[in-house]
Amino acid sequence: MSTDNVKTTNEPAPEPVAKTYAKTAPKPKPSQEEPDLVILHRASCSKLSERARGELDYQVGYSPTATDLYIRITSNHSGGYFSKEWVPLAVIQTCLPSELDADSGSSDLSAFSARVLTTAFVSKSQNNAGFLAAALLAEGLIAKADDKQHVLQLGVVSFTAWSEQWLKQGARQSKTKQEITAALTQDDGGSEPESGLDSEADADADADADAETTSDSSAIPKKKPSPRRKAKS
Repeated sequence: MSTDNVKTTNEPAPEPVAKTYAKTAPKPKPSQEEPDLVILHRASCSKLSERARGELDYQVGYSPTATDLYIRITSNHSGGYFSKEWVPLAVIQTCLPSELDADSGSSDLSAFSARVLTTAFVSKSQNNAGFLAAALLAEGLIAKADDKQHVLQLGVVSFTAWSEQWLKQGARQSKTKQEITAALTQDDGGSEPESGLDSEADADADADADAETTSDSSAIPKKKPSPRRKAKS
């Protein structure tokens, strides 16, 4: 084989260029707890599907700072992932059709599915909307349509009446909690001077006791040494 047309070079081969990939920031996790919430109600309910096994536990909370109600699912007695995040009642109402507004006085029972509640959650778990709808169903805020399965409509309990009831109870419990906290703080603050006075009194009593002991001991006459016996001559 002829090598006349082959060019040889002593230059080193170029190093491979390392590819860089931009790192994407992790998505923020949904808030699972609200530190200022007061738990008003704990209950259990059945799931929407009649074939589903197990029950759900849910809670109703009240925020004194936001003056709003929250609902969350706390546990599932059977399989199925879900989010425990608190969902504001105001957000739930915005997800439902406008015809379901209790204050509008409309008798239109527009049907909807549980999927409309998906946007109320930060988490994207598939069971969130159905589980929340089950809790709302247990509270009477929504109801199942008689003619179709998995179709919901307005319940016998209005959102306005339901929220006013729990808001009043939340305000009472928050006030009671604040009063108890203030009373405990005052008791703790008042007990310190008393303990200080007691310690000072005890110290004075101990000092007086020491003084009395010293004076009494000085008043006791000392025994005279016995005379030495004379040595026999």
